[in-house]
Amino acid sequence: MKVGLSLKKVLVILLSLAIPYKAAFSLADVPTFRLSFGESFVNITAGSTNGSGYFNSTNSPTPVGSALTLNPMFLWDIPSIRSRIGVTLLMDLGSQYGFMTAVGVGVSGVFYPMGLSSGREARDDGVEFVKTRMSPYFHFAVIPTKISFSLPLSSSTTTPTSSSGAINQPYFAAEVIETDLGVGLDYPFSENIVAFVELEYRFAAYTAQETTTGAISYSGPALMLGIMTNFY
Repeated sequence: MKVGLSLKKVLVILLSLAIPYKAAFSLADVPTFRLSFGESFVNITAGSTNGSGYFNSTNSPTPVGSALTLNPMFLWDIPSIRSRIGVTLLMDLGSQYGFMTAVGVGVSGVFYPMGLSSGREARDDGVEFVKTRMSPYFHFAVIPTKISFSLPLSSSTTTPTSSSGAINQPYFAAEVIETDLGVGLDYPFSENIVAFVELEYRFAAYTAQETTTGAISYSGPALMLGIMTNFY
């Protein structure tokens, strides 16, 4: 079964916010590439209108169990507000419910209260250099996301059949807007290589309007490691 939610306009608006305008915001000439990977401990609830769940009969939260979460980003520096803002890609891989249970593209921002962990600065004589520092940060992302699950027959509350009478594997899909909130630490190894560790919380919810579907929600923490590099 597939649940539809049109997010085309939302995605266009979010991506337009991430387009760099150097003249207006004093952004760096080139973006910073940030790749995070780790494990998410997300639980999902997806119920039908009669109160039963697609994952279990009680409609209680079910662990997604993804083996790997990938989150590459292209971010532009905004030193005036101690931040980086850009485009992010989210992928959940290797769950028992499918190879890729979640994929989305959205907008991400990182705020450094003590200053950027790496960036260009100029000396009094006008010579530019790259300065690095260990720096804590706060991370925020809004990501229109497509989720899809192939459910084991034993976990489904129904056993759908085709026109020929053969049993089909239950399938569930939906489009949601995920929000990620995180806190982490950047640790520079060199001018162009920065490692980081982050603890984040992921959540999304959608109430279906169709008579054959019910509410969809998921949430849970994620522990992420990663590497960041710039191109200047």
